[in-house]
Amino acid sequence: MVPGADPVGALARALATDQAQADAYARRIRLDSAELLTLLRTLRHESGSGRRTVLVVDQLEELVTLSGERDRALFLGALRDALNGDRHLRVVATLRVEFLGDLLSGPAAELFTNPLALGALSRGDLVEIIERPAQAAGFGFEDGLVEHIAADTGSGDALPLLAYLLQELHIRAGESGTATEADYRALGGVDWSPDGTRLATASHDHTVRVWDVWSEGEPLTVGVHRDRALSITWTGGSRLVASGSVDGTLRVWDADTPLEELTRAGRRRTFRTLTAEERRAHLLAVGGDEGSGCSYRCQAAWARWCREGGSDLPEKPLHILTVSRRG
Repeated sequence: MVPGADPVGALARALATDQAQADAYARRIRLDSAELLTLLRTLRHESGSGRRTVLVVDQLEELVTLSGERDRALFLGALRDALNGDRHLRVVATLRVEFLGDLLSGPAAELFTNPLALGALSRGDLVEIIERPAQAAGFGFEDGLVEHIAADTGSGDALPLLAYLLQELHIRAGESGTATEADYRALGGVDWSPDGTRLATASHDHTVRVWDVWSEGEPLTVGVHRDRALSITWTGGSRLVASGSVDGTLRVWDADTPLEELTRAGRRRTFRTLTAEERRAHLLAVGGDEGSGCSYRCQAAWARWCREGGSDLPEKPLHILTVSRRG
């Protein structure tokens, strides 16, 4: 289960077989947190199994980021009472380390006094995370593609998006059962913002989106190309993204403003102005098909981007897009 904004409801759904039963379980737990212990014993008896019950709670930080204080206290209190009363129950929870202090200072703090630190995911860990589930599903990758995906993913913060990407690759591969570099390129690119809080994506549906890693809401669609968007990179700090497309264009977008807001305001796009230091420091490099490539110094090209809403490059797909942070 994942707590979400209603952890008691999510817990009830994990135990129930249908929504009506889940609603009934949730009502019982909200009226008396000790009912969770009763429910677990009843379910184990009905299953005819005397084995242990293991409850896995993923993204426990949502108790802090999404749940209210009352729901958080009720959920943790129910788990604590069930653990104290049922020697057959085990609870395994995953939690981002920066939220551990919030839970240690809250109700049921005794549940978190001896955590197991797993550490940051290494490049090798990401490779394994990509390969092992694929192998179990009879799905493979072209040579070098797994390393490419792991490099683009960067860190464990992007695992939800990585899961989505792998699902899309599996669908694209079809009966061949093997994902290729061409499949991956067709799905677009990803890039972390310099401050590590947002992820920009370029997609085969022509869109450029910005995802907030702390938000459960939908991503912002900040731009749209005429054809598939293939590459993405941040520029101007964490305020702007530049994207390349099959349509042969390079465009720069405001990462804070949804495209529909600009349309309603009667403007095609909006851009922020780089500081003098940023203009000196940033060099944008692009590469396309047939070995084509070029670079644009921001101080020379920025005014044209602002006036025209993008820079049209030769009629070739732009697969590679990167920004120098130091010039």
